[in-house]
Amino acid sequence: MSPHFPYSQEEYFMADTLIYTCPMHPEIKQQDPGKCPECGMPLKPAQPLGKGQGDYPQFGAIAPLPEVPAGKPQAARSGYTCPMHPEINQPGPGSCPKCGMALEPVNAGGEEENTELKDMTRRFWVSAAITAPLFILAMTADLRPSWLPAGLSMKTVQWAEFTLATPVVLWGGWPFFVKAWRSVLTWNLNMFTLIGMGVSVAWLYSIAALLLPRLFPPVMRLEGEAERQGFKY
Repeated sequence: MSPHFPYSQEEYFMADTLIYTCPMHPEIKQQDPGKCPECGMPLKPAQPLGKGQGDYPQFGAIAPLPEVPAGKPQAARSGYTCPMHPEINQPGPGSCPKCGMALEPVNAGGEEENTELKDMTRRFWVSAAITAPLFILAMTADLRPSWLPAGLSMKTVQWAEFTLATPVVLWGGWPFFVKAWRSVLTWNLNMFTLIGMGVSVAWLYSIAALLLPRLFPPVMRLEGEAERQGFKY
């Protein structure tokens, strides 16, 4: 190597062959693929632009090879996929068959309307509006029963709670039940399986306590005045 020819003989003879270099350390050049000895990144193929002209041959500049060969365009992946399971791909929106998460567009070309988020937001606010009086009624009956209107029996309170809670469970939580059922059918058990089991068991237990309180031990029932008889749940 000399001041007039700043490239080594090895680099000069590599000018006409495909070489591999590191994007972060372009001084790294080798004829075989591998990892950069400096940073460990995979080496990328580079293509010489040719030897220069003049009294001294010059090593051509290194330019990255085009990723897609001319005349053979690579088909862009489209459709919807799961962030947790990228192997899942389907043409339209839906739920991942493995984990139940909402599928996202592979190529997000702008702001697309999230129909699932919009639907769940609507269900949330409607359920919250129903849950507020349900919470007040349940806490008043348990903590301050004297605040309830005179003549209002505990059985009536429980039927009112059932009437308010049922649409929240069945309508507000319906998408969770659908995903839980699908996970059982495909045997891809996930968090929606647990949610569906937990909510359905609690709701069915409450219905049994409301309709058939005598099936449970006396210690679990409210005994005493007629207007206070009912079930503790």
